Parts: sequence; C-alpha cells; structure tokens
Amino acid sequence: MSDTNYSGLANDYPVVTLRQLQASLEEPYPVWFLSPRGDVLAINLLAIWLWNASKLNDLLGVNVFDIYSRNFKRIPKDINHEFFSKKSAVVKRLFDLFGGQSYLAFISLMKSDPYLKEIFDWELEISKNEWEFDREWRYPLRLLCPDTNSPHVMMEFQVTVSRLEGDLGYLAIYEPGVGSKITQPLVEREYRHVIALSPEQSYVHYLDIGITALNLPYQYVNQLHKLLFTELFVERGVRPRIADSDENLEEVPLFDFAFQEKFREAILFMINAPEYQKVLACFCDAYEYRKNFPWLPESREISDEISQNGLSYALRAALSTYIVPEVLTIGGIDRFVKTEDFHSEGRKDSDLERMSALATAVEATINEGFSLKRFKNQLTLADVDVTTITPAALRAHIAAALVRYYNRRKTGISRDAL
Repeated sequence: MSDTNYSGLANDYPVVTLRQLQASLEEPYPVWFLSPRGDVLAINLLAIWLWNASKLNDLLGVNVFDIYSRNFKRIPKDINHEFFSKKSAVVKRLFDLFGGQSYLAFISLMKSDPYLKEIFDWELEISKNEWEFDREWRYPLRLLCPDTNSPHVMMEFQVTVSRLEGDLGYLAIYEPGVGSKITQPLVEREYRHVIALSPEQSYVHYLDIGITALNLPYQYVNQLHKLLFTELFVERGVRPRIADSDENLEEVPLFDFAFQEKFREAILFMINAPEYQKVLACFCDAYEYRKNFPWLPESREISDEISQNGLSYALRAALSTYIVPEVLTIGGIDRFVKTEDFHSEGRKDSDLERMSALATAVEATINEGFSLKRFKNQLTLADVDVTTITPAALRAHIAAALVRYYNRRKTGISRDAL
C-alpha cells in the first residue's frame, strides 16, 4: 500500500471479508462495492435498476456521489434527513482527502437548497438524536421507484455500509425497509424479471480496474486488482469487458461438460439412495408449496420449448442461488447435511413417480446449462476444486442447495404489487 491511509475514513464501520462481499453481491436486493474515494467497482443487476441506469457503464467506474446527484429528485429531502446528514459528513471527508472534482455536483445541489444547506452545514452530533440509526454506516433511504409505470411509488430501504478488510473499499447493501409494504414486492418482482430476462448473464459485474483510471495510488490499485481478479476467481465469461481487452485469451466451451456429468451422476445417486430421501422430500415440499402461487415459475405444469417445467425451474433456482456455507470449509464436508435435521411436511417416502419427475428435471437443468454453471461458480469461489471434488462432497453441496431452497421457500412469493 502507499503512504495514503484510508482507514481513518470509516474507523467504526463493520468489516467484511472478501468472501462475505462476494456473497452479498449475489443477494436478491441491490448491492454495490465502492473504492475508498467512492467509485463503483462492482454491482449486481438490482443496483442498476435501483439507480435507474440503462447500462453497466452508467454505474461502473462512476463516483457514488455523482450517482446520488443524478437521482437527486428521486430522494425527497423532507423524509431523508438522516441520509443527507450522514452523506454530508462522508462527502466532506472525501473532499478533504481526494479533492473536489467527484463531489462538487453533490455539494452544489446540497448548498443550492436552503433546507439541505442547513443539513450540510450541521455537525453530526447536533442531529444524532433525530436519526433512526445512531451509526453513520446504517441509515434509511426513501426514494421514488425507478419504474416508469409507477414513478410516484415511494420505496424505503435500510442501507448498511461495511468496509472490506484491509480498508480496500466499501460494501453497501440496500435491504427493503421492514416498515414498507411496497418495497419488498417491488424488489422481488424486479429480481425475478432480471433473472428471467437474462439467465445466461452474470448477476454480478466488476469494473476492470486494471484498465480504468481510479485516481488512486498505484500500490492500492494493484492490491485491489489482485484481490478481486486473482484471489476472487470470476470466470472470463462473467466479465466480458475484461475478456475483450485480452486478445490472447483462448476460446473455451461455454459449459464444463465434465462437471455436468459429475453432477448428473451425483444427483441421480441421491435420487435412488435411501439416505437422501428426506432431503429430496424437503426440496419437493418447497416446490409443492411454491407451485400453488400461479405467478411463480414453479407453477408451470407443461414444459416449455426447452423442456423446462415448474420442477426443473425449482431445481435450477436451488442451484443458481446456492451460497456455500462457512461450515463446509471446515472438515466433514460429506456429513454437513444430516437428513434427520429436516422433516417432510406430510410427504411419504419417495415413489417411482417422484423419482422419475426428479430425473427429468435433472436432465432439463443440465440441458439449460446456465444454472448449473452458476452452481459450479459458487463452488469455485469458495475454493472448492471442482475437477477433483469427490462424489460424496459434491452430493453434500447439492443437498445443501436443496435444503437452502427449502428454507427460503417463502421468499419471493408475493404477487406483483402493481
């Protein structure tokens, strides 16, 4: 690192590891990762929606305060006192350390409004008793919905900002506010929308900081680049901008057929093995629960043109949203899923009909390809060697994904609010 010390920018902010950062970016709500000066280094697709961007480059590499400025009219001042107070404190510190070019638009907007100018000029201690959260790194944000068909709908988020270990940047998570009845359904609807529209596209995107001027010391940029693009393995296909910049990259198959075959053997073994029947029963219970909601993809009874029905969608969802639990990195991986810990809600042991339906769903999932690719990516990101993984270990991960789907069976079941 250079002599510039960024730790003083946010001494009391909670610290996250690189793995926690990556897992957070995969969550079904808006998340982004910022450099110490506030430039956007990574986003998920819901962040693009939240900040009303039309393409990745509208956010990646852009300073967060420029993004706030673009959306200023969507953030009503009379109900965002805490947001403006805390961001005023942050922008002052960044201005003193990095200079004003990236922050002038936001500061100018604050000072041009008499009410906001008062907030900007206040000291933090004066307004603390009016905050919903007493720490700078957590605050409510209320802003108008970016959807053109509901521009007057007010959304509410609880924002938590953490710093990446080593003071290499900041992770901001926008969770729907618990007091808002409209925000959660809107976010769930948009999440289903972006996933359905682009199943082959990565949900998370990173800025190629190796070719982007961040106006930060070289040693910092070099360290962050190594962390994000060496230690945090992301497939070339996930970040096409980087692939395009390297003409020497060899063309590789879109899917790992060897891993697909390993997956096929592992899950077909599970379908036929008595010791996995309770896990499979839990997965099927979750599917049966969700198929009762006609607006969910699980409700599809007839296979579409690529042989996908409700059950195959449920399997794809379980695999593509899987996040490797921390416990799986500590010994006994093949014993992580204890079937006696889970119960079937009234379902009897598996029968031939269910086994046949699951086998059909397995083939449809393998043929679709992208969901299994995301599952493989999650294993790789958790330092699992997919080329040498044992059948028992792979079965444990598959079972964990199915159990996670069961545990999240009541997530995202609301009908579109609008």
